[in-house]
Amino acid sequence: MSGARGRHRRVDLQSASNSRGAPARTTGGGQAQELLRRFPPRSAAASWPGTRQPREQVVALVLAAPFAPRHSGGMSYRRRAVTGLVDWLSAQPGATWQQRWTASGADAWGNEGWRDPALSWLRAHGHDLPDAFYWHLGGAARALVCADVIRPSLAWLTTPTTVRCLAREMARTRDPDAFAELGALIDADEQRPAMKASLLTRQQVLCRIATIMAAKGGLVADITVGDCLELLNVIGTGAAGNRRRNSLHFYQVLHALGVFPPDAPTTVRKFYTQGQRSVEQLIDRYDLACAPVRDLLVDY
Repeated sequence: MSGARGRHRRVDLQSASNSRGAPARTTGGGQAQELLRRFPPRSAAASWPGTRQPREQVVALVLAAPFAPRHSGGMSYRRRAVTGLVDWLSAQPGATWQQRWTASGADAWGNEGWRDPALSWLRAHGHDLPDAFYWHLGGAARALVCADVIRPSLAWLTTPTTVRCLAREMARTRDPDAFAELGALIDADEQRPAMKASLLTRQQVLCRIATIMAAKGGLVADITVGDCLELLNVIGTGAAGNRRRNSLHFYQVLHALGVFPPDAPTTVRKFYTQGQRSVEQLIDRYDLACAPVRDLLVDY
């Protein structure tokens, strides 16, 4: 993060909050596409050192600090889950773990759906695993992601929701200093306490940033304007009935950190607001975890 240090700008979430209760003006999808042409995202790498490691090295890596579970009691479950996941991927065609991950179909199933086929394969090949192992497989996959062994697509990382605990684990294992700076920036506006980000907004901002790192590799300082725009396009679309959260705060925080070039827009809200928001869209900005409460508010 040395390139970004010393260039912090105060995070101003007010510009994102001023639009609450007022219709958003449509600027047209063409302007958003033009912005994407000016600031293209990083291309997905075909191969990198982490995904070319031999099996034994991968297992040893994710079972050691900082990727090992924080509590020693979880190590036996993590070991079985990592071993099982690597066994399953080893049975897929490909010369790298990323190629095997793609060939397995896991990416197309989303971050929850892939675990059932993986469990079925493991049981069919001699692994005696309880149903609860479904969750441990998720932790093993998250460890491979944080260790940069595999890079799932943005769609996988956000379908049906953002990978559980991804921001916390990215902060712990890959770029702790940068995440500490991000957290400080989010909470920095001492003069306007009412504008301080809620805990939910803070978590969402860090999750968005961790999602880009998981898909593209690298550190916080490596994130580009185009990476952010690409994520916005992904989370702003999706299957019917699948409500996507389209918070733009994460872009403003990264801009405040100073990771973008001088000609980058300070906000992309005007490019990514589409006419007057519906009641559902306004309520979904708060990321209510309880669907019945959310639906009650919509009906009200």
